[in-house]
Amino acid sequence: LPKSMTCYLKGEGHNGAKSQETLGVISYDFTLDCLPEGQEKGATPPVVKVCEYLDMMYRGSSVIKTVIDVVSSENCVELCSEIPKCKAVTYLSGTTSSKCFMRGQDRGLLYPSKSTETRKVVSYDLDCRPDVPDNLVLKKRCLLKDQVFTGGFLEKDTDVPSSTICFEKCSSLDKCVAATYAPRTKSCSLRDSSREEPKVTEFATINKLVSYCFLCH
Repeated sequence: LPKSMTCYLKGEGHNGAKSQETLGVISYDFTLDCLPEGQEKGATPPVVKVCEYLDMMYRGSSVIKTVIDVVSSENCVELCSEIPKCKAVTYLSGTTSSKCFMRGQDRGLLYPSKSTETRKVVSYDLDCRPDVPDNLVLKKRCLLKDQVFTGGFLEKDTDVPSSTICFEKCSSLDKCVAATYAPRTKSCSLRDSSREEPKVTEFATINKLVSYCFLCH
């Protein structure tokens, strides 16, 4: 029970689990039926992989909840893990207060935000993808809002949940140097080095397209 910080341990004679959504209750069953394949009974339960980004901050409008006076970054991650829609957090700690910013699937982009003696910044992704490099750092000056690339077409993906995932996909492909994301259609267009210069168009402005060039310095 996270609100009262109480932990109840049950034996094999428990009466089964019941929904207690309003209390934020979370339970774990160590019986064989609930163990992952190959894990023995009594072993340490599986830990969800969490990517840590020191001196990095998620930016954007996808904050689903902000909690003040959170005691630690670990506690911030724990609070996020209790909310199904929460996929990433940024934890800011200062001399007077600390804040935990929780974000959904469209978590926004990571930007450098250097810590100081009185202000610590760290972000976590609770939905890490092993096939995506963890060190992707996007430069703000290379982020092109309301602009679109043409030419040098590589591929187009649909049902891409966020611009971050679109740009991460481009960074994982050797030939991809630029990407354009359309939030309304959730489409991601990838382009190679033969692409033309980005252009501001009426279509890009109306549909709030956002592009990123990995050759930008």
